[in-house]
Amino acid sequence: MKRIVLIGTARHWIDAPFTDPDCEIWGTGTTALEIWQKPIPGTDIVPRWDVWFDIHCAGEMAANAIDNPHYAKFLSADHGDKPILTDNLGPDAGIPNGVPYPREEMFDEFGEQFFRSSFDYMAANAIKAASLRKQKVVDVYGFDMAHEGEYADQRPSAQHFMWIAEKVYGVTFNPCADSKLMNHPQPYGTEPGPMQKDIHARVSILSERLREKRALHARTTQEINYLEGSIYSLSELCIANYGVKPKQ
Repeated sequence: MKRIVLIGTARHWIDAPFTDPDCEIWGTGTTALEIWQKPIPGTDIVPRWDVWFDIHCAGEMAANAIDNPHYAKFLSADHGDKPILTDNLGPDAGIPNGVPYPREEMFDEFGEQFFRSSFDYMAANAIKAASLRKQKVVDVYGFDMAHEGEYADQRPSAQHFMWIAEKVYGVTFNPCADSKLMNHPQPYGTEPGPMQKDIHARVSILSERLREKRALHARTTQEINYLEGSIYSLSELCIANYGVKPKQ
């Protein structure tokens, strides 16, 4: 059986083993603009895929399709026996390869509260598939979840699935070397490591300098406004009384 490889949209998705016939590529996101012969760095073209995931609701999928006509074309094309797992959207919704994701089954087994991102849905499926195939490793490319905000908030659930996979199912998720998916904060109640302390100290120093510059900027802006206002008033006075505008 082919080894499962998950790909996301972070920059290192391009390093996935697309040319390895023994790999089954599972992808997600609007990265799939069209099928290409080989990866092209800096583009959004996936050279090969076997299973695709788009678990967004119908409204969000429609918005993505409007924003990205190439992705709309991808969804509406017939890809043969390759499934696109969706939130109950299929041929009737204009997605010939659309297959409903087994949401309730996965929720019952892994816990609804942990499905926080597309990666989580993919990971749950990968755990089940790898277990059935008696495979021990799932490779991961293109997932960092390192950006502040939405993605960083989703990282704990992704790490939960990877932990469950190894401890309960004997399946190890193997992020590529450049991935930040495995990074996590110090456990509560423990001291941060030396590098984290150094970063915190550096941020504190830079933040203080930034506050000083912002205060200076505010004072400078106020002075500029005062000077511009004074020049305008005096110019108006000069024009009204002498018919000429002062040179600046």
